[in-house]
Amino acid sequence: KFSDYDIASPALWYKIEGNDHYVKAVIETAENTERPFALFKGFDCGDELECILGHAAEHRNNMLTWFAEKETTYYFKVFGDPEGD
Repeated sequence: KFSDYDIASPALWYKIEGNDHYVKAVIETAENTERPFALFKGFDCGDELECILGHAAEHRNNMLTWFAEKETTYYFKVFGDPEGD
């Protein structure tokens, strides 16, 4: 479940600048396994980020589409294995 994944867990972060268009993120893994992800917004990683959406792997949905507002910075985090594997 999503709560098993701490914000400090190993992960990949992607920074997206909003441009008043829809953005679609698709996660693909070599092993074809599901990875949970979270979408945040804020000014930069040093500031407190607002979590917009958290997604648990058991939902079996590996994509997210959202409207990226202009002059807003989004951070998309793909969580690694919480046990470090």
